[in-house]
Amino acid sequence: MIELLSPSNGAQVAVTTDLQREFVRRLRAGEMDGNAHEYDWLPKFDRNGVDPSRPAPVTLEWICDGDAEVELFRNGAPAAAEIGPVICRCENGRRVCSSEVSNLMTGTKYEWRVRSENAVSETRELVTDRGVRFVALDGISNVRDIGGYPLPGGKRVKQGMIYRGTCPLGNFEQTALTEKGRSTFTGVLGIKTEIDLRAEVVGTDEARPADPSVEYHVMPIDPYEMALGEKSREKLAEVFHILCDGSKYPVYVHCGAGADRTATVAFIAETLLGMDRDDVKLDYNLTTLSFIAVRSWDENELIPRFFDAAAKETGKTDRQPSIRSLLLSLGVSEAELEQFRSIMIE
Repeated sequence: MIELLSPSNGAQVAVTTDLQREFVRRLRAGEMDGNAHEYDWLPKFDRNGVDPSRPAPVTLEWICDGDAEVELFRNGAPAAAEIGPVICRCENGRRVCSSEVSNLMTGTKYEWRVRSENAVSETRELVTDRGVRFVALDGISNVRDIGGYPLPGGKRVKQGMIYRGTCPLGNFEQTALTEKGRSTFTGVLGIKTEIDLRAEVVGTDEARPADPSVEYHVMPIDPYEMALGEKSREKLAEVFHILCDGSKYPVYVHCGAGADRTATVAFIAETLLGMDRDDVKLDYNLTTLSFIAVRSWDENELIPRFFDAAAKETGKTDRQPSIRSLLLSLGVSEAELEQFRSIMIE
């Protein structure tokens, strides 16, 4: 017999850490505007243990006399998530077992049960909290899903489609994806396409995918308003040709640190989808939780200069119509833009 302990049936569970929620709260409250001292409360990134950008796992607990494994479902089908090893302990004469589940989607209902050789437990439901979907990829930092954010009309940006992050092969203070990280990249996240925005790798042996199974594109662009310069415009259009093709998903977009060039593609895509400006700003600022220095939307003068340049070029002052017109002028078709929206909005 298997007795499930926790979470209780229908419980809401956190997939973000207390620190991440406090960071978001302070940003929303306007308590951090880019002054370095306002971030002194954050722990320093340490690749040997401390990474504030990693999500919180959900711990499942049960009682079972023998070996057993967790089964996780979403909408009745096996769910894509990372289920950790089973750890058992003796507690009041009982064999209590647990397993951590990582990389769950936010605001999502899951069903779980435990199966042994001779028994199957009851099935329980759990619901993850709403918020930013941080992603754990073993070996690298600063990875998150741009999905989950609300859109006008009660819709949302679809999760599990576009991931943004650092170079999977390692960069600066981080290492490269481990074998476990690659398994998560291709298996749990199911990445089909990797877009590498780095110019510095063109013609080098660093221009290679995280895994041979992934379709890999080097699309070097400059960040912010420089992305509208002559040498970046064509590649920016090619990035969006890929993002408008449903067969390419899920997609992983990165530069070196996932901070500036990656952010430029992200905020163009997010604005095109109609995300609230505060949410676009939040996604940008969350890079501060990684090994990168503080990133403050309000303090970066290059960001308004990008939107000003787009407005000047298109003659449209509202950001969403301006970005749409900009991409059309770069050769992305109306049909492609509608396809992008149908792919990314639920």
